[in-house]
Amino acid sequence: MNSPRLSVVIPVHNNFLLTKACLFSLKKHHPKTSMEVIIVDNASTDETATVLTPLGEGLFPGAFQHIRFPENRNFGPACNEGAQQARGEYLFLLNNDTEVTEGWVDPLEQAIASDDYAAVGPLLLYPGSLCVPRNRVQHLGVASNPRQQVLHAYEFFPVEHPVVARKRKLQCITGAALFMRRQVFSELGMFYPKYKNGFEDVDLCLTLREKHLKCQCVPRSVVYHRQGQTLGRYANDTANAELLSTRFQRYFEPDYHRFLFQDGYELQADAFLDFRAQPHASRMAELRKRMAEQNDLDACRALILEEPLFEPAYRRFIELSENAESAVQCAYLGHRFFGGPWWAVKLFQIGRAIENQMLMQTAQGSLLRYERQGIETMIPIAQKGARDASRSGNNFLSTLYLDWMKRFARR
Repeated sequence: MNSPRLSVVIPVHNNFLLTKACLFSLKKHHPKTSMEVIIVDNASTDETATVLTPLGEGLFPGAFQHIRFPENRNFGPACNEGAQQARGEYLFLLNNDTEVTEGWVDPLEQAIASDDYAAVGPLLLYPGSLCVPRNRVQHLGVASNPRQQVLHAYEFFPVEHPVVARKRKLQCITGAALFMRRQVFSELGMFYPKYKNGFEDVDLCLTLREKHLKCQCVPRSVVYHRQGQTLGRYANDTANAELLSTRFQRYFEPDYHRFLFQDGYELQADAFLDFRAQPHASRMAELRKRMAEQNDLDACRALILEEPLFEPAYRRFIELSENAESAVQCAYLGHRFFGGPWWAVKLFQIGRAIENQMLMQTAQGSLLRYERQGIETMIPIAQKGARDASRSGNNFLSTLYLDWMKRFARR
């Protein structure tokens, strides 16, 4: 039997309906190239155990494997097992809470044709939910803020926004949809197996950097991603972060501020030393003038789509909304983009109005953090950040921390 050109490896643990939707999308948008699909099952207890094999064999006859572990070995080992069983030249590691779209393969193959790119990934979009509109960015690359906290750059931006298509130098991409040559993945040691459902991709990208290899997000390839559907997905983040720190002395360099500067934004630190992106003052003045001239719901909605970081339009939209249901997405995005107690309280109020426990708990978690995380606890962090930035010759970051201390630490 001839080997396929592409092997798609999907680790799963329950959530059969998500896996089913993912498989149907792969069937619907089957590339012209030959492809096999390998499901690595971390001891699922739902229909996955009994229904998956006949479903997969029916969709991909002669090109489907269902590998079942007797216990849950977590994300990394499952991906590694699938990669070891794969026969394709290319390897696509894919979460089961995803759905591919038309023409998803070719842009990835074209991007990785450059020997410098060892790993590439598609643009990941939200499929739409109570909180997040459809076709908002979930992932177009991982960035590092001045506190060296990793984040998804431009998460929640509309897919039509100019920043989405812009090519940028990345230090890390997500493992939720990761495209590599199978041989390269093997030579790099695959995913380090001791993480528990998180940080495997960060570790791999740090290994890439040590080998002077690069990664890239390819916006012409689009995959929808629901994100965080596995129970306990973020339960081990603290332990995973500690493990990562023992494996790498040199972490990602802060780069989020550079992305923002290149795209016409600036970075500011709020009272809680959370770094927030915002338009330049001249752009804000222009948008305020336009909103003053026309500030009905439709005008606010258009401004939000045009400039997702224009906070006054979000506040005005909520004021004009007839009911809580129509303001949910605006409140959630405002809470994520702008932070602070005002947005947490607003999100809690709207969550309570529509009797949504998830929104209320999210808001309560933020409010609790704001209560515990006073300015006095942030001062040593800001002082260390300023010293480290000064030692490394990064005048921008040093000034950013010093400005924060002038604004907040001397009150």
